[in-house]
Amino acid sequence: MNCSKVSLLCLVLSTGMLCTVVARAQEPIVPHPLQPADTSTAAATLDSLIDSCNELHQLVKAGAISEERAVEVLPTIDRILDCLDLSELPEELR
Repeated sequence: MNCSKVSLLCLVLSTGMLCTVVARAQEPIVPHPLQPADTSTAAATLDSLIDSCNELHQLVKAGAISEERAVEVLPTIDRILDCLDLSELPEELR
């Protein structure tokens, strides 16, 4: 192969791999219902809070907010609450 064909082949392959990585990055990651929020660092806590809020938003849009479908929503709400420091609130409000 000459140099231009090799360059074109590398460009095509790298573009394909980049598109795959971008597509996978845009797919929502739904955590296991029993998986707690990642609160190991401040950044991880913020990411977990945002991801859980987005997940809850999707559930609301899908009509999952009902007593019959509470099992789907409660783990997400628990992950949101795991990210919040509620220690200053009275016990009755937690």
